[in-house]
Amino acid sequence: MSKTHSRRVFLAAGPAASVFASLGAPARAEALSLDPIFAAIARHEATEARYCVACKLTDEIAAEQEGRAIAPANEAEFEAASAANDSRLRRCWRRPQQPRPARAPGSIIS
Repeated sequence: MSKTHSRRVFLAAGPAASVFASLGAPARAEALSLDPIFAAIARHEATEARYCVACKLTDEIAAEQEGRAIAPANEAEFEAASAANDSRLRRCWRRPQQPRPARAPGSIIS
């Protein structure tokens, strides 16, 4: 059974997000340790930042406009950052295994 969220839920989330953003570093660190989703978001942000930097370093148009060559080390970093970002996204979107419901004896539906 899926949950549907009303507009009120999304409107209420805005003030909660601004309160969390205004917390100091100690309170934020405590929140990160309490709920694993915050740690996952922080890891995703770090991986995404690495990927964005690598994209800028390997952008052919920007390199041409800046008069620089794209170094092989930058291309290798882009490949590594891209693979790490893809892996992180796949792990975020992976559905947890759900236990299969028990079948009634004599049932033909599996």
